[in-house]
Amino acid sequence: MNERQIRERLRDAIGDASYPPSLATGAVARLKRPSPEGHPRALGLIAAVITVAVIAALMAPRLLGLQTTITPRPHAAATQAPTPSPTADIFAWIPPGDFDAAGLSAATALVTPLNLEATNGQGKITLIGAYADSARTVLMFRTNLNSRLVMGVVSVGDDQGGINGSSSVGGGLTGEYYYSLDAGPRPGPDGLAHLTARIQGMTPETFSFSLKVQPSVAIAAVPSQLNIGSWKVTIEAAEITPSVIHIQALIDGASVSDTGPSTISLVDGKGPAPLSAYSAAVTVPKQQLSAANYKSTRMNAQWRRSTSTSTYQLTFTGGGGTQTFNLQVEAPDRSAMLPRKGEGLAPKPTDFPEAMESLNLQGFLNTTITSGRPNSCGAGGGSSGTMFAFGLYVLVDGTWYMLSFYTDPSVRQYGGPGTYPARAQLYDASSQRLYDGTVQLTITKDAHRQGPNTGSVRGTLDQVGTASQAPHLSVNGSWSCTPGTALGPG
Repeated sequence: MNERQIRERLRDAIGDASYPPSLATGAVARLKRPSPEGHPRALGLIAAVITVAVIAALMAPRLLGLQTTITPRPHAAATQAPTPSPTADIFAWIPPGDFDAAGLSAATALVTPLNLEATNGQGKITLIGAYADSARTVLMFRTNLNSRLVMGVVSVGDDQGGINGSSSVGGGLTGEYYYSLDAGPRPGPDGLAHLTARIQGMTPETFSFSLKVQPSVAIAAVPSQLNIGSWKVTIEAAEITPSVIHIQALIDGASVSDTGPSTISLVDGKGPAPLSAYSAAVTVPKQQLSAANYKSTRMNAQWRRSTSTSTYQLTFTGGGGTQTFNLQVEAPDRSAMLPRKGEGLAPKPTDFPEAMESLNLQGFLNTTITSGRPNSCGAGGGSSGTMFAFGLYVLVDGTWYMLSFYTDPSVRQYGGPGTYPARAQLYDASSQRLYDGTVQLTITKDAHRQGPNTGSVRGTLDQVGTASQAPHLSVNGSWSCTPGTALGPG
């Protein structure tokens, strides 16, 4: 049996449309090279390759983002069970851990809850929610089936045919999974994307539903074209969606093996941004490949968006050169994030009165703090003795941090104005401790409840864990705060 006959029989059995032979090129290249470190595994590839040309022709569109010739066909919709009310608590339907695993913590309000069911002889799968923007399409499932078998045969299309892109799968809670396609769907005339998610082996095989495609904001700091050493780079997408920061680039002068996740990197003050998706593929059709043109690579990189305003350095490296661009990404729209149970009850930094400060920070943060929001101020006692505490929220480059100082009664009891060894700590907006150390805290004036209290501080904090790259943070200068009923020792 020759290749053409194998191809025809597979088509008859599976029902897929014909693919041009040129679509095999990228998949063959990807199959031959080792997966780059940190690359989310493309699902749906069958390990037993009977004929590379046949499998490549069938699978290349999913992997490489090329336009297919699939014509949408009508399918029986999966069973529609009652859908949770949009006004109901979505976290009672989709647990918070599922959103976190899928990289949708900043866009929980933009996920459409669904309740579409399909079964087979072994169990049931339910499509419980979906999200789409211009860079990605995410489906969220609940199932008692083998997740690898189920998620490995998912294919997604819209009114214009298959949605092409690399894909990844991950788990939230036990029995709950997400399937993420690194490409967005195409809206129809009504502004909605009308999607079908086909899962082979289920009855029925297809879920049908509609989604709003969330808009993106272009990153103005990134030019449409740039040179990196000998490479010529065309930026096809530089955007911020509600869930990711997305860069897609066409690199002329680089083969796939010349590139990797470090070719396009994104770093903020805490270190590398969390990578959500990465892929690289050759762009030249197989029949046109030659020693002169095989160095043409399309790269797609996505990083999870922070829930707070962040300043980044976007760096392109390769071809013997480097280019870096500075960009600030604003905090997501607050209406895109639904409050979780227990959140929103604690006071926010802006709930505390502002106070004038003069604190110089060097190392992880390099700035002079001229004002802050004190959240602890004054002396107090307990079973371990008497202590003095001063803490405040500070806003640096659009991000809130909490800096706290308190004397240790086990080292020296607080007995009024003077200089004391004190514990010092720096936390980020998520209450993660970044730096910790011992400093000299001077209380010049302790006015008790009359205020204000004043003093100075001097010392160095050491890095905690790997949340940041700078090993130290030094602090020195003067501080002030006004005590009150809400501002006792921290």
